[in-house]
Amino acid sequence: MPLLDISDKAVFHRQNDIGTGVYLIKGQIYIPGDKAIYSKAHERKEVRLQLHRKVCMAFRRGWAEKLVPALGLKSSDIVAQIGSSFGWTAEEVDKLVPDITVACVDTSSWVASAKGETETAEIEAILADVGILPVMSRYGEVLAQLTDGGTRARRTIENEDVATGKGRANLKTKYGNFTWAITDNVLPWLTDAEAVDLDAAMHKLAPNVAHQVSPYDHRYDDKPEPFQVLNWKHLDVTGTGVKQELLDQSWYTVSNWKSLLNADSVLVGV
Repeated sequence: MPLLDISDKAVFHRQNDIGTGVYLIKGQIYIPGDKAIYSKAHERKEVRLQLHRKVCMAFRRGWAEKLVPALGLKSSDIVAQIGSSFGWTAEEVDKLVPDITVACVDTSSWVASAKGETETAEIEAILADVGILPVMSRYGEVLAQLTDGGTRARRTIENEDVATGKGRANLKTKYGNFTWAITDNVLPWLTDAEAVDLDAAMHKLAPNVAHQVSPYDHRYDDKPEPFQVLNWKHLDVTGTGVKQELLDQSWYTVSNWKSLLNADSVLVGV
């Protein structure tokens, strides 16, 4: 089983805590671009979102801007994006490489149930918690800053398990022969054994395999994981040392992805 429960909405949201720059300051709404309001820390409260489309798209744009040149993706490529959640990275890849085919693949039951929903009710609840209420004159302006009111996913999300022959066959039947299979920062959610198995399965799906992954950061050496420990590693053997909390895990066998995975797999830090 993965280290985190991919059926749990709260798990996805906990991995993201993103400042929006929207504040309630001494009862007054502040939106980026407004004239500065002098205040002390206890007099202002920021609207912070989690796995929400508008605030996450900037990050996914950055991921795509690293991924496309690193792999040399081109319009003729057919890509399987594994663990795509709502397909936001694929949307940004599309903008950079017109006419590329990207199949978004995710087996999370929460993603499957939420992909056609809007985020409006969730964001309204967050605004209410901050103290920004519908009766305020700029409420609509704030809401428009944080969501366009559309569905979470704007792409087809395929609920196929690439670890199975049936799942791979279904994807190939629909999309043709893939040139790349790429994970969307999935590896830190897996044990070492699960990561190896997924990597091997992806090599059966496409001749080229890549993993977008957030590498280990030494700034967190002395900080314990706030929830369940994730699989943080350096991208390659040049990275040295990890915190003891990781070494204590029975499933943690090596401190860099390059040594763990197939030698032909490409690693792209995000």
